[in-house]
Amino acid sequence: GENLCTHEIEVYAYAILPQRGIEMECILHIGTEKTGTTLLQDWMYDNINELGENGVYLSRNLEFPNNRLLPSYFQGHLDEWAFQKKITTQALKQEFFDGFVERFRSEVDEVSGRFSHFIITSEHFHSRLIKKDEIRNLFEVLNSCFEKVKVICYFRNQFDVAVSLYSTALKSGLSATLDEFLDRATPDNYYYNYLRIADQWSDVFGARNCDFRVFNPESFLEGDLRKDFIKAAAPSLNLENLNYLRNRANESLTSFQAAAFRAVNAKVPYWRDGMAGINERNLTLQGTFLGLEELKIGKISSHRRDEVEKKFRIVNELFFKQHFQSDNLFHKTQSREEAAAQKTTSCECAIEAALRATLSSHTRLLSEGRINFVRDLALKIKSGQPLNANDALELMKVALVARPEGAFIRDKVAEWSEDISGKEK
Repeated sequence: GENLCTHEIEVYAYAILPQRGIEMECILHIGTEKTGTTLLQDWMYDNINELGENGVYLSRNLEFPNNRLLPSYFQGHLDEWAFQKKITTQALKQEFFDGFVERFRSEVDEVSGRFSHFIITSEHFHSRLIKKDEIRNLFEVLNSCFEKVKVICYFRNQFDVAVSLYSTALKSGLSATLDEFLDRATPDNYYYNYLRIADQWSDVFGARNCDFRVFNPESFLEGDLRKDFIKAAAPSLNLENLNYLRNRANESLTSFQAAAFRAVNAKVPYWRDGMAGINERNLTLQGTFLGLEELKIGKISSHRRDEVEKKFRIVNELFFKQHFQSDNLFHKTQSREEAAAQKTTSCECAIEAALRATLSSHTRLLSEGRINFVRDLALKIKSGQPLNANDALELMKVALVARPEGAFIRDKVAEWSEDISGKEK
């Protein structure tokens, strides 16, 4: 994450010390994703001094403004965060996090008694901690550090989440169409099943310690997500002392930019070979198309709202009845962009086709090393030589280059890399 400047740290550490002897409560903001989390996180760290004066502490050791380190430590699988840091096996992850819990406890001990609230925020608690044991392990650590832990989570209509998430997925290497992406929005997918998510977190942390909220601007305090969240976290906090200049973050792609990103991701892999970091050429091309004014047209949208919402009708009814004692609180809205979703499709297709053709003439999907490997493997098979685990791993890495968004392929690369690494020790 970012680093606080020396001046900010000095002011924060020495000039604004709340009274000692205050019992400190942990506020665990777990998401969900696509509910303004980036805006909230950026805004809170913009106001780190002002919040400190009001007894609210923000961690400086969990990465920030997204405190991603904590969910990453407890999740059982490796993801793009790990791959960006060149963590490709569980052994490398263990090495990276050596002493992590002890450092976290020390930070809590250092500020205990001086602050009333310790806020931890990351939407990746929602999306990465999908097993109950992972959530329970997190609870045990937090419960040993704080007198009380309160979970805050916002839930948003699944269709709106999927459309918003599609833009983020394109920035991370996805080349699928919006329709293909929307097909993944089903109750079987834990990411979108709010009943399962709420059940797991309330079972572990206790229902009375979970503050579940609907992501709806009309229901926010003064129509402002930032005020709504911070009042839920620290009810006695004075909102007037905070800076509200930052009001936008993590903006979505336009429909024309989305077409360009699909073409780039299809022809220029987002990941380097073997998931060893991000391909700089892909990022350069993405940046180029983001800067083109001619592509800042249209909004990513779909006419399939009714279809997607129908899939979740039953599970959402159970979710709201169990955790809100209410009927479905997701108000059905259809934007003008959705109603006219088909109008820009032909233009998007033309942009994508033109860019794919252009990139094909300048881009080689596989590196020289990968091409040589496939060639040698074919010769090996032809001559009847036995294949080994390394051959299987390298071949799966080739598949990953061709399909970087493939979760199954990515998981197998991580799993087999770890197996081979373990046998070599």
